[in-house]
Amino acid sequence: MASVDELRLIRGFDAKTVAALLPYVTVLPPTAISEINVNTASSVVLAALVPGLDLPTAQRIAEERGSTPYKTIEAFKEKLPRNPTPPTAGMALKTDFFLVTLDTSIGRHERRSEALLQRLSSKTTTVIWHRPQPLIGGGLQPSNGSDEPDESR
Repeated sequence: MASVDELRLIRGFDAKTVAALLPYVTVLPPTAISEINVNTASSVVLAALVPGLDLPTAQRIAEERGSTPYKTIEAFKEKLPRNPTPPTAGMALKTDFFLVTLDTSIGRHERRSEALLQRLSSKTTTVIWHRPQPLIGGGLQPSNGSDEPDESR
């Protein structure tokens, strides 16, 4: 899979469903083995990771985590209520993949780009993909080559 949008090719994944998933998922290289970083995962992702963990509890855990990351997976599991069964796999304290979002603005022109970076074992970083996103804010008018308002109308 090259894009999350390709989920729409699977029965049951319509545009609305894919749009709802988009803030929480990305596409990694086929050879990548990745776990969920419990130190940076959103409360929604934590609730999806731990069977039986409700969203308000996941939000509390994410807030308590604040700027002090967990030092062990066991420390994270200690914050879970007794009822949910913590997953035995799929959790990590760090990641090798990073989604970078760049918003730029020049005059009234705005643009967003996203890139997925991978930290390699050689202590270098590589760009997995880079994608410009649609214009931000919708109703921007075509440019006349100037950042000034078009007085001809």
